Amino acid sequence: MVLRIDCENPFYDRIWHEDKLILRINESGQYKVSSKQKAGNRVNVIDINTAKLGSIFPENAKLRIAIKQGSIVIKAHASESAIKMREESFIAAVNAGSITAGSLFHGGGLLDWGMHAGFEKSKINSTTSYAVEIDSRYLNASMKNNSHLFDANTIFINSDVADVHTHNMAQVNILYAGIPCQGASISGISKNKLSFAEQHESAGACFFSFLNIAKGTNAAVIVIENVKAYISTASFAVIKSVLGSLGYDLHTDVYLGTDYGASERRERMVCIAVSKGLNFDNMLNEIADHIKACKTPHTPLADVLETLPLDHSAWKEVEYLKLKQVKDKAAGKGFRMQILEPTDETCGCLGAGYFKSRSTEPRLAHPTDKSLSRLFTKAEHARIKRAPEKIVDGLSETVAHQVLGNGVIVSLFEAIAFSIGVISKRSLSYNKASSVALA
Repeated sequence: MVLRIDCENPFYDRIWHEDKLILRINESGQYKVSSKQKAGNRVNVIDINTAKLGSIFPENAKLRIAIKQGSIVIKAHASESAIKMREESFIAAVNAGSITAGSLFHGGGLLDWGMHAGFEKSKINSTTSYAVEIDSRYLNASMKNNSHLFDANTIFINSDVADVHTHNMAQVNILYAGIPCQGASISGISKNKLSFAEQHESAGACFFSFLNIAKGTNAAVIVIENVKAYISTASFAVIKSVLGSLGYDLHTDVYLGTDYGASERRERMVCIAVSKGLNFDNMLNEIADHIKACKTPHTPLADVLETLPLDHSAWKEVEYLKLKQVKDKAAGKGFRMQILEPTDETCGCLGAGYFKSRSTEPRLAHPTDKSLSRLFTKAEHARIKRAPEKIVDGLSETVAHQVLGNGVIVSLFEAIAFSIGVISKRSLSYNKASSVALA
């Protein structure tokens, strides 16, 4: 470390503290300020070349250097202190077998359910410290149906994330964020006539609010979920840049639901951000490999179906959809109905508006009358996503399909949390805790 200063007295002392170094002018000091010629001027220089600096400040750490009359105080930048705090907290929590989580865009809690189950499988208990959700119907359902995720101290925030005061948010070990995809999905871009994802009226700026909360809660691990197309958005570019500047290493991949036991061919981007000090031994790459090793065969449609009477009111002719298909085909559009048989192995995506009976989403053919078909029930929809049916208890078919359609493949996130838990326990054992804190 080299500091250039103006100094009449050439002697100074070095005063070492646990978290800072103070250089103080002293006529009888142990060290001398050197000098050199530069551009015709004599420049005073303090050259500190000692291994002791490495015991205070991590390699490549940002420093805060305050110069005042008679002394210079060198200490880690506040951001470095935040990094050290979250890493030490995470290590202690993993070794204690109990971590805290924050949940943004909580919905009905599908992602949280999967993560909780995965951590539990790795012998780590997780408790949701706070859940933020704008739709009270979804949040109320989660509070009722997912009680095992919460405790007496959990804070439920029924609000737009933009209105959440980040300075009041508790620090958590891990943060979940299923950022709304309406501006990035193909259907959302088409429906809303968007030129780019950030143009969406309600979802476009959600990434900004997410980043504010991510910085405020200072989680050691962050898990982000979205549609595959989100990878190419400006929003995600900003997320990666900001999280990098906040001291995270990132891994991004695309996962297919049918690779993790689901019946639905839902393809989703997942980004896992790990605080840089925890990734000292390529922990993030190990997590990614472990997730892939958790792949399991899909569940055939026949295994998720309920038995409805042949004359049940759910069976419909949907002539308007058939006519639309004819018109779309004549217009050269690629929209087609998905009429499935019980013998089909998998199905396409069931979205949040599934109960509106839209033209391209899956329908089940009548066993005997092929002019009839029906939508999947909410129980079937849950099974298709490997979600517990309990998660939509008490909800109407309309709202249940919204919760499930906005949700995730639960088994995928169980695999993700299981992998994070297993690899973290393996990498961050007690005998490594001190080295991680200083890495």
